[in-house]
Amino acid sequence: MPAELTPDDVSERLDDDAFTLVDIRDARSYADGHVPGAEHLTTRELQQVVRERDWTDTVAFMCYVGKSSKQAAAFVEQYGNTDDVYSVAGGIDAWNGPLVADE
Repeated sequence: MPAELTPDDVSERLDDDAFTLVDIRDARSYADGHVPGAEHLTTRELQQVVRERDWTDTVAFMCYVGKSSKQAAAFVEQYGNTDDVYSVAGGIDAWNGPLVADE
């Protein structure tokens, strides 16, 4: 099982160009509010791009409470080309920082 980052860990890394936060919640939830700078991929999209994508950055997955993000991180560890992958503990529910909404 992949390692976890706390929301505070993620907050400290967001300005790092070698860090990617991927929000895997559904499109409506992402549009309603997500961590600034987070990329959006559904789990289905992730399954389609995992082998094609260059996962050279440190990547952390975020979902609602941390369950689906653990599965996504484990999937990328197994099929992607990185082992520098994490799940965000507690997901968006544990996030205390700002959120942005798509218009």
